[in-house]
Amino acid sequence: MKTFILLSFLLPVMIAFGQSTMNIYKSDGSVQQIPITEIDSITYTLEQGPLFTSGSGVTDIDGNNYGSIVAGTQEWMSENLNTSRYSNGDSIPNVTDNNQWATRTTGAWAYYNNDPQFEHPYGKLYNWFTVVDSRNVCPSGWHIPSDDEWNTLLLYLGGASVAGGKMKEAGFVHWTNPNVNADNSGGFTGLPGGYRLNTGSSMNMYDYGYWWSSVEYNPGTAAYYCSLYYNNELARITFNYEAYGLSVRCLKN
Repeated sequence: MKTFILLSFLLPVMIAFGQSTMNIYKSDGSVQQIPITEIDSITYTLEQGPLFTSGSGVTDIDGNNYGSIVAGTQEWMSENLNTSRYSNGDSIPNVTDNNQWATRTTGAWAYYNNDPQFEHPYGKLYNWFTVVDSRNVCPSGWHIPSDDEWNTLLLYLGGASVAGGKMKEAGFVHWTNPNVNADNSGGFTGLPGGYRLNTGSSMNMYDYGYWWSSVEYNPGTAAYYCSLYYNNELARITFNYEAYGLSVRCLKN
Protein backbone atom coordinates (compact mmCIF):
# COMPACT_ATOMS: atom_id res chain seq x y z
CA MET A 1 0.00 0.00 0.00
CA LYS A 2 1.33 3.44 -0.96
CA THR A 3 -0.10 6.80 0.15
CA PHE A 4 0.57 10.00 -1.76
CA ILE A 5 0.02 13.53 -0.45
CA LEU A 6 -0.62 16.71 -2.43
CA LEU A 7 0.59 19.37 -0.03
CA SER A 8 -1.51 22.41 0.71
CA PHE A 9 1.08 24.85 -0.66
CA LEU A 10 0.10 23.70 -4.17
CA LEU A 11 -3.49 24.79 -3.72
CA PRO A 12 -2.90 28.57 -3.90
CA VAL A 13 -1.28 27.97 -7.29
CA MET A 14 -4.51 26.46 -8.52
CA ILE A 15 -6.45 29.43 -7.19
CA ALA A 16 -4.04 31.85 -8.85
CA PHE A 17 -4.85 30.33 -12.20
CA GLY A 18 -8.56 30.90 -11.66
CA GLN A 19 -9.62 27.45 -10.55
CA SER A 20 -11.97 27.84 -7.57
CA THR A 21 -13.21 24.25 -7.35
CA MET A 22 -11.71 20.84 -7.67
CA ASN A 23 -13.59 18.35 -9.80
CA ILE A 24 -13.44 14.71 -8.73
CA TYR A 25 -14.57 12.33 -11.46
CA LYS A 26 -15.91 9.08 -9.98
CA SER A 27 -16.00 5.65 -11.56
CA ASP A 28 -19.83 5.76 -11.66
CA GLY A 29 -19.67 8.75 -14.03
CA SER A 30 -20.64 11.40 -11.48
CA VAL A 31 -18.56 14.48 -10.67
CA GLN A 32 -18.01 15.88 -7.19
CA GLN A 33 -17.00 19.54 -6.88
CA ILE A 34 -15.19 20.84 -3.80
CA PRO A 35 -14.22 24.50 -3.27
CA ILE A 36 -10.46 24.88 -3.29
CA THR A 37 -10.57 27.10 -0.21
CA GLU A 38 -11.97 24.19 1.82
CA ILE A 39 -9.10 21.86 0.95
CA ASP A 40 -6.08 21.63 3.22
CA SER A 41 -4.34 18.69 1.57
CA ILE A 42 -5.16 15.75 -0.67
CA THR A 43 -4.12 12.13 -0.16
CA TYR A 44 -4.79 9.02 -2.15
CA THR A 45 -3.81 5.41 -1.65
CA LEU A 46 -2.82 2.74 -4.15
CA GLU A 47 -3.63 -0.73 -2.88
CA GLN A 48 -1.00 -3.36 -3.72
CA GLY A 49 -2.35 -6.47 -5.38
CA PRO A 50 -1.77 -9.95 -3.95
CA LEU A 51 1.81 -11.24 -4.05
CA PHE A 52 0.75 -14.69 -5.24
CA THR A 53 -1.98 -16.66 -6.96
CA SER A 54 -2.97 -20.27 -6.40
CA GLY A 55 -1.15 -22.77 -8.58
CA SER A 56 -2.39 -26.06 -9.98
CA GLY A 57 -0.90 -28.13 -7.15
CA VAL A 58 0.89 -31.46 -7.51
CA THR A 59 0.68 -35.08 -6.32
CA ASP A 60 3.75 -37.12 -5.38
CA ILE A 61 4.37 -40.79 -6.15
CA ASP A 62 2.94 -41.82 -2.74
CA GLY A 63 -0.35 -40.08 -3.56
CA ASN A 64 0.19 -37.08 -1.26
CA ASN A 65 -1.47 -33.95 -2.64
CA TYR A 66 0.16 -30.54 -2.25
CA GLY A 67 -1.13 -27.05 -2.85
CA SER A 68 1.05 -24.64 -4.81
CA ILE A 69 1.43 -20.91 -5.27
CA VAL A 70 2.64 -18.81 -8.18
CA ALA A 71 4.89 -15.98 -6.99
CA GLY A 72 6.30 -13.90 -9.82
CA THR A 73 7.83 -16.31 -12.35
CA GLN A 74 7.97 -19.28 -9.95
CA GLU A 75 5.51 -21.93 -8.82
CA TRP A 76 6.26 -23.35 -5.36
CA MET A 77 4.70 -26.11 -3.31
CA SER A 78 2.89 -24.47 -0.39
CA GLU A 79 3.31 -27.52 1.86
CA ASN A 80 6.31 -29.53 3.04
CA LEU A 81 7.24 -32.65 1.12
CA ASN A 82 6.10 -35.93 2.70
CA THR A 83 7.07 -38.64 0.23
CA SER A 84 8.83 -41.88 1.19
CA ARG A 85 9.89 -42.65 -2.39
CA TYR A 86 11.85 -41.06 -5.21
CA SER A 87 9.88 -40.17 -8.31
CA ASN A 88 11.03 -43.40 -10.04
CA GLY A 89 9.39 -45.48 -7.29
CA ASP A 90 12.51 -46.42 -5.33
CA SER A 91 12.12 -46.26 -1.55
CA ILE A 92 13.94 -43.70 0.58
CA PRO A 93 15.10 -45.44 3.78
CA ASN A 94 13.54 -44.30 7.05
CA VAL A 95 16.59 -44.20 9.34
CA THR A 96 15.66 -43.96 13.02
CA ASP A 97 18.95 -45.07 14.60
CA ASN A 98 21.06 -42.04 15.54
CA ASN A 99 24.40 -43.69 14.79
CA GLN A 100 23.24 -44.87 11.38
CA TRP A 101 21.91 -41.41 10.60
CA ALA A 102 25.19 -39.78 11.64
CA THR A 103 27.34 -41.92 9.36
CA ARG A 104 25.04 -42.15 6.36
CA THR A 105 26.17 -40.69 3.01
CA THR A 106 23.12 -41.71 0.96
CA GLY A 107 19.49 -40.64 1.09
CA ALA A 108 17.35 -41.02 4.21
CA TRP A 109 14.34 -39.48 5.91
CA ALA A 110 13.00 -39.29 9.46
CA TYR A 111 10.21 -37.71 11.44
CA TYR A 112 11.11 -35.11 14.02
CA ASN A 113 12.09 -37.11 17.14
CA ASN A 114 11.19 -40.21 15.11
CA ASP A 115 7.58 -39.46 16.05
CA PRO A 116 4.91 -39.90 13.33
CA GLN A 117 2.64 -37.37 15.07
CA PHE A 118 4.73 -34.66 13.41
CA GLU A 119 4.08 -35.94 9.89
CA HIS A 120 1.11 -33.59 9.52
CA PRO A 121 1.52 -30.77 8.83
CA TYR A 122 5.33 -30.71 9.01
CA GLY A 123 6.15 -33.51 6.57
CA LYS A 124 9.36 -35.52 6.65
CA LEU A 125 12.93 -34.40 7.31
CA TYR A 126 15.45 -35.43 4.64
CA ASN A 127 19.22 -35.41 4.59
CA TRP A 128 20.89 -33.53 1.75
CA PHE A 129 21.92 -36.75 0.01
CA THR A 130 18.24 -37.39 -0.64
CA VAL A 131 17.58 -34.05 -2.30
CA VAL A 132 20.44 -34.37 -4.80
CA ASP A 133 19.82 -38.01 -5.69
CA SER A 134 19.32 -38.33 -9.46
CA ARG A 135 16.10 -40.30 -8.87
CA ASN A 136 14.48 -36.99 -7.78
CA VAL A 137 12.70 -36.76 -4.44
CA CYS A 138 10.29 -34.19 -5.89
CA PRO A 139 7.25 -35.10 -7.98
CA SER A 140 7.89 -35.47 -11.70
CA GLY A 141 8.19 -32.04 -13.32
CA TRP A 142 9.39 -30.44 -10.07
CA HIS A 143 12.83 -30.05 -8.51
CA ILE A 144 14.76 -28.98 -5.41
CA PRO A 145 15.40 -25.21 -5.65
CA SER A 146 18.94 -23.90 -5.91
CA ASP A 147 20.13 -21.13 -3.60
CA ASP A 148 19.69 -18.69 -6.51
CA GLU A 149 16.08 -19.81 -6.93
CA TRP A 150 15.48 -19.29 -3.22
CA ASN A 151 16.96 -15.80 -3.53
CA THR A 152 14.64 -15.08 -6.46
CA LEU A 153 11.68 -15.73 -4.16
CA LEU A 154 13.11 -13.59 -1.36
CA LEU A 155 13.78 -10.67 -3.70
CA TYR A 156 10.25 -10.93 -5.10
CA LEU A 157 8.90 -10.68 -1.54
CA GLY A 158 10.86 -7.52 -0.79
CA GLY A 159 14.27 -8.89 0.17
CA ALA A 160 15.63 -11.18 2.86
CA SER A 161 15.12 -8.62 5.66
CA VAL A 162 11.31 -8.79 5.37
CA ALA A 163 10.51 -11.85 3.25
CA GLY A 164 10.34 -14.18 6.26
CA GLY A 165 7.24 -12.49 7.64
CA LYS A 166 5.54 -12.88 4.26
CA MET A 167 6.53 -16.55 4.07
CA LYS A 168 5.53 -17.69 7.58
CA GLU A 169 2.13 -19.08 8.49
CA ALA A 170 0.42 -16.45 10.64
CA GLY A 171 -0.54 -16.97 14.29
CA PHE A 172 0.67 -19.31 16.99
CA VAL A 173 -0.98 -22.64 16.18
CA HIS A 174 2.36 -23.94 14.92
CA TRP A 175 4.81 -21.09 15.50
CA THR A 176 6.16 -19.97 18.87
CA ASN A 177 4.97 -16.53 20.05
CA PRO A 178 5.73 -13.77 18.96
CA ASN A 179 6.09 -15.09 15.36
CA VAL A 180 7.25 -11.61 14.34
CA ASN A 181 5.37 -9.97 11.44
CA ALA A 182 4.06 -13.28 10.14
CA ASP A 183 1.17 -12.67 7.74
CA ASN A 184 1.78 -15.28 4.99
CA SER A 185 1.10 -12.60 2.38
CA GLY A 186 3.50 -14.45 0.08
CA GLY A 187 1.44 -17.65 0.34
CA PHE A 188 4.40 -19.90 1.18
CA THR A 189 2.83 -21.01 4.51
CA GLY A 190 6.21 -21.74 6.07
CA LEU A 191 6.07 -24.04 9.11
CA PRO A 192 8.63 -24.47 11.93
CA GLY A 193 9.44 -28.14 11.42
CA GLY A 194 12.82 -27.93 13.12
CA TYR A 195 15.65 -30.20 12.01
CA ARG A 196 17.52 -33.40 12.74
CA LEU A 197 21.16 -32.92 13.68
CA ASN A 198 23.97 -34.89 12.05
CA THR A 199 24.13 -36.76 15.37
CA GLY A 200 20.50 -37.85 14.95
CA SER A 201 18.95 -35.64 17.65
CA SER A 202 16.04 -33.32 16.80
CA MET A 203 15.86 -29.60 17.61
CA ASN A 204 13.92 -26.35 17.20
CA MET A 205 10.43 -27.60 16.39
CA TYR A 206 7.97 -24.65 16.59
CA ASP A 207 10.81 -22.07 16.52
CA TYR A 208 12.50 -22.40 13.12
CA GLY A 209 11.80 -23.74 9.66
CA TYR A 210 14.57 -25.02 7.36
CA TRP A 211 14.38 -26.04 3.69
CA TRP A 212 17.18 -27.53 1.59
CA SER A 213 18.63 -26.10 -1.60
CA SER A 214 20.31 -28.28 -4.21
CA VAL A 215 23.65 -26.46 -4.02
CA GLU A 216 26.69 -27.35 -1.93
CA TYR A 217 28.55 -24.75 0.07
CA ASN A 218 31.56 -26.97 0.75
CA PRO A 219 31.67 -30.17 -1.33
CA GLY A 220 31.25 -33.27 0.78
CA THR A 221 30.48 -31.32 3.95
CA ALA A 222 27.85 -28.57 3.82
CA ALA A 223 25.04 -27.29 1.60
CA TYR A 224 22.81 -24.21 1.41
CA TYR A 225 19.32 -23.96 2.84
CA CYS A 226 16.65 -21.31 3.53
CA SER A 227 15.55 -20.63 7.11
CA LEU A 228 12.70 -18.76 8.84
CA TYR A 229 12.51 -17.71 12.51
CA TYR A 230 9.81 -17.16 15.13
CA ASN A 231 11.55 -14.08 16.61
CA ASN A 232 12.13 -11.98 13.48
CA GLU A 233 10.93 -11.46 9.92
CA LEU A 234 14.16 -12.51 8.21
CA ALA A 235 14.47 -15.18 5.56
CA ARG A 236 18.07 -16.31 5.48
CA ILE A 237 20.04 -18.35 2.97
CA THR A 238 22.86 -20.05 4.88
CA PHE A 239 24.53 -23.46 5.06
CA ASN A 240 24.96 -26.47 7.31
CA TYR A 241 26.05 -30.10 7.37
CA GLU A 242 24.71 -32.32 4.60
CA ALA A 243 23.90 -35.00 7.21
CA TYR A 244 21.28 -32.72 8.81
CA GLY A 245 17.62 -33.55 8.25
CA LEU A 246 15.63 -30.58 6.94
CA SER A 247 12.23 -29.96 5.38
CA VAL A 248 11.82 -29.80 1.61
CA ARG A 249 9.79 -27.62 -0.74
CA CYS A 250 9.80 -28.32 -4.46
CA LEU A 251 9.76 -25.83 -7.32
CA LYS A 252 8.07 -26.44 -10.66
CA ASN A 253 10.41 -26.90 -13.63
